[in-house]
Order: sequence, then structure tokens, then C-alpha cells
Amino acid sequence: MPRRLNGIASPPIKATPTRRQVSGNCTTLQGVPQNDAEAAKWLRLAADQGLASAQCNLGVIYAKGQGVPEDYVLAYVWFNLSAAQGIKEAAKNRDTAARFMTPEQIAEAQKLAREWKPTTQPTK
Repeated sequence: MPRRLNGIASPPIKATPTRRQVSGNCTTLQGVPQNDAEAAKWLRLAADQGLASAQCNLGVIYAKGQGVPEDYVLAYVWFNLSAAQGIKEAAKNRDTAARFMTPEQIAEAQKLAREWKPTTQPTK
């Protein structure tokens, strides 16, 4: 049975027709079925562009394995990137994730976070 992080929190994001909140208590738009894999896809696009709240929420879903394989290294990376932009919950979540990781995994996550570069949307 995979380990689950306790105490993981994510900053709330306002649900709009183009995105939905993903956290321990996922919400869906009225009439829109919940699809964790689809949420992960859209959060990844926003996180890759540097949106701190999306990075924190993406860390949550990697930590919990919601719509993506459970991966503490990637959770730590996204929490770390979000924390660097001032999201306090991300710093707490990063520290919580680290308790479930080996020193080698933490070093790998820190290296990935240092090497991360934001992407931009392609022009049409």
C-alpha cells in the first residue's frame, strides 16, 4: 500500500470554466465530472508556465497520486518551485514530503528544481 502524505494543503484557486480546484477536497464545476488525470494535465500546463498556485496544486496531486502516479520527488520539485514564489503552504508541503524521502531523493528533487525553466504558450 503506498504511503500518503498527511497534512498536505494547497492554496485555494477560484474555480472558473477553464480550471478547477485540485486539493485534498477536490471540487468540480457544476455539471462537469471530476477527472483527476485531466486536471493534472491542465495544472501541469499552468505550472510549466510558472503559476505558483498551479505548482503547489500539482505537488499535491503528485504527493497523493491523484490522476498521476504517486511521486514524492516530483511533488517536492513542484512544492519547492511554488515556495520560491512565496506560497507558504508549498513550503510546508515540501517539508512534509521530505519526511517520506531518502537524502538521495531530496538531492534529486532539488537538482530538478534548480534546472527547471518556465515554458511559454506557443503562438498561433
